[in-house]
Amino acid sequence: MPSLSHALIPHYEPAPPTKEPLDYAELPIVDLSKASTYEGRLELAVQVRQAMSEHGFFYAVNHGYSKEQMDRVFDIADVLFTQVSDEEKDKYVANSKATGSWQGYKPRQFWIINAGDGMELLSGGLYRATIHRVIQPPKDQRSYTRLGIFYFSLANDDVKLAPLAESPVLQRVGIKRRFPDSEAPTSKEWRKARTAAYGQSDLKESRTEKGVEEELILSGVVVKHYK
Repeated sequence: MPSLSHALIPHYEPAPPTKEPLDYAELPIVDLSKASTYEGRLELAVQVRQAMSEHGFFYAVNHGYSKEQMDRVFDIADVLFTQVSDEEKDKYVANSKATGSWQGYKPRQFWIINAGDGMELLSGGLYRATIHRVIQPPKDQRSYTRLGIFYFSLANDDVKLAPLAESPVLQRVGIKRRFPDSEAPTSKEWRKARTAAYGQSDLKESRTEKGVEEELILSGVVVKHYK
C-alpha cells in the first residue's frame, strides 16, 4: 500500500523579490475558478483566445493548487540538481543534437526554450508562438539558484503541422501558412529539427527587424532570435 507520508527532502529556497525597478510585461490574468460554470467557461474561452492570439502568454490564478503543494513540487525538482551526484547525472545527459529531444538531464548551462511552434502552425498563425528570452537576474538575486517547473503539451508524433483549415474560426479570420500543406512536417519531424538545430545553426541578421537574428529550421521556416 502506498505511503501517505512525504519523504524528507531539503527545502528549496527561491530568491526573494527583487528591489530593483524592472520593466515587467503586462500579461493577461485568467481566473480558472470560472470554469465551474457554463457561463464562466464561455468567458474563459474568449479570454484565453485573446491572450493566446495577442501575447502567447498569460497568468492563471485560482488553479486549485495550494502554496504548500507548489512548494513541495519545487522541493522535489531541486533534488535532481542538489542531491544527485555528478556521476549519476552523467548517465542521463540529454544528447539533444543527436536525438532531437530535450528528454534527459541538462547541465545548468543549458537553456530551455518553449517556442510554442506547434500551436502557431496548427492555428494558421491565429495563436502566436511565444516570443521571449532568458536574461541575467537582477544583482540582488544572482547569488540564488533559479529553478523552473515546466509542463509541455505536444501534438502526437504523426500529426501534420498544417493549419486546421476546416475550422470556422480560421476560415473567418484567415490563415497564414508557413509552408504548403503538402510540405507540412509532422510534429516529430519539426520537434527533432528544431531541437537539433538549436545552438548549431548559423544565425543571420534580420533585414527587416533591428536586434533580431534569424535561423532556418525546416521547410523554409525561419525562427527569430531576439538579442
